[in-house]
Amino acid sequence: MKNLKAVCSCLELCTKAGFKSVSIPAINTRIFGFPKELCVKILVREAFDFLTTLETARTKINLVEFCIIDIDTLEFFDCEFSNLKN
Repeated sequence: MKNLKAVCSCLELCTKAGFKSVSIPAINTRIFGFPKELCVKILVREAFDFLTTLETARTKINLVEFCIIDIDTLEFFDCEFSNLKN
């Protein structure tokens, strides 16, 4: 899945560059019609998994921001972050 690979690649590149923060857009949800709910799940889960695995303990990233383009997308993010807490 391209979105999954894009998120992983982005976080890897930011780690290699020594970045402390990154902003990631909800990729392909408008023009290409990729389902927002699925996009949000991929973004949140992959960022969380990347930042919490032992393999990526070397990262300096301490802030991941997600570009939210509308209320629908915001609601999906709220739901996904609530799921992470449980």
